[in-house]
Order: sequence, then structure tokens, then C-alpha cells
Amino acid sequence: MRMSLGRLVSAAALAAGIGAMTIPAAAQAAEPAVWCESGASTYFCDFTGPGTGTKWYLKNVYYPQLDNKSHISRTCIGNTSVTVAVVYYDAAGIKHQVSTQFVCNPGDWQ
Repeated sequence: MRMSLGRLVSAAALAAGIGAMTIPAAAQAAEPAVWCESGASTYFCDFTGPGTGTKWYLKNVYYPQLDNKSHISRTCIGNTSVTVAVVYYDAAGIKHQVSTQFVCNPGDWQ
């Protein structure tokens, strides 16, 4: 069973005082993907999968300051569409992209 990212962040914050997040083993073993959750006009996203040289694109805009991060958090405008994509390279040096789209939740975390 995949633990929701919001619950994972809450558990990590309580256990380690806003420490590093741990991705559940089931999510790590899955196909490469971007998992995002939103609440309180904020979103958290994790890139799960192998690869190097990760590059994050938020609403089709590249953010070099997020390079090589496995998870990010950003604010968003409530009830607007957010597209998040990650470009990465596999062990053979082949470029891949995974993405997701969601609506920014201005309310409580689901």
C-alpha cells in the first residue's frame, strides 16, 4: 500500500523534526514516476525511479535550482492546474521524461 505523500511528510516531520523524507519501498520499486500531492496552496512532489541528471519542469518552465533533487515542494495558486515533469537519464545515458498534472488544492491536505 502506497502511503500518501502528505501523511509521509507529516510522519517524517514529527519523527525527525522536518528531516529528510523517506520514500516507501513500494514506491521506490515502481516504474519511474512523479508523485504529487497538494494542500494549503502548496504541493510536494517526489520523483521515484532510477536515473541521474534529473531536471524539473514546472508548468513547462525549467528550474535549474531543482536539478538532481528527488523531491520538491512549492507554493501554488489554489484551483489552478499544475504540470510537473522530470527529465532524467538512465544507466545507458538515454533521456526519459515522466510527468503528472493536478489541480492545486487550496484547502486541507487530502
